[in-house]
Amino acid sequence: MVTFELFPSLEDVDGVKLTDVNNFARFDEFVRLANRYRIMFRDNFVDNRVVSLESTFEYFGSYRTSPKTKIMYVITKDDELIGHYGLRFAKDNIVMLDNAVRFSPAGGRDLFPAIQSRLLGYLRNFWPDSLPSIIVKRENPFSMALHNKFMPIEFADHFYQDFCLDKEVIFFGYVSK
Repeated sequence: MVTFELFPSLEDVDGVKLTDVNNFARFDEFVRLANRYRIMFRDNFVDNRVVSLESTFEYFGSYRTSPKTKIMYVITKDDELIGHYGLRFAKDNIVMLDNAVRFSPAGGRDLFPAIQSRLLGYLRNFWPDSLPSIIVKRENPFSMALHNKFMPIEFADHFYQDFCLDKEVIFFGYVSK
């Protein structure tokens, strides 16, 4: 099983800070903003149900597990909340690039690809046998564009069945490191 104990809790990517949500001082403010964006843009999410503020606190609080099988980074620039991006262990050697959400254009157009590249580098260094994977709604052009820069390869049909995903609606693939 992959754990994220070796990942840095604070990192700089192109002048933007990535802070492990467990170490983020303004946790409540972050969760409230994440909840607001989750509701406003829920149609972009694989699971597009309306979520309560309480369930959003529970969701981000779940990143405090041990062993650390997932990690979520809060993204800030000059104390402005920009978004979040995470990784989570799924099964076998599959690690999901998870929940990339942007609240602000600060940091520029290439910020999220730079973050994804950094996270892929961590996986390459710490777990070379991992298979970095994505699950994206096919109709979400922003997420598809982000991941297409890394030329994802679509999983075979049986992976869709294993993860209970509808291939007509969801793209499930892996990216090279």
